[in-house]
Amino acid sequence: MRACLSSTRIGAEYLNHITVEIDKVSAFSSQISSATTEQQAVIEDINKNINIISSISHDNSIKVEDVNATSKSLLNRANQLKNLSQTFG
Repeated sequence: MRACLSSTRIGAEYLNHITVEIDKVSAFSSQISSATTEQQAVIEDINKNINIISSISHDNSIKVEDVNATSKSLLNRANQLKNLSQTFG
């Protein structure tokens, strides 16, 4: 009878230990899940910001082309004015 009670106590201790370890694993799994969710949110934010930067870069490229075309036009007008001033000069 004592052997049976002793075995029962040992079994109960092992079950308690297993329960504690399962709770630890469950807590770690919950932390990993939370971290994964946070990382996903950060990744989405980074992707959004990269898309914004890409759009701004594209807009800047178009504006640089416009400025270049305007500069060429101004140079042509300046040369025309120079030629006209030499004609009347």
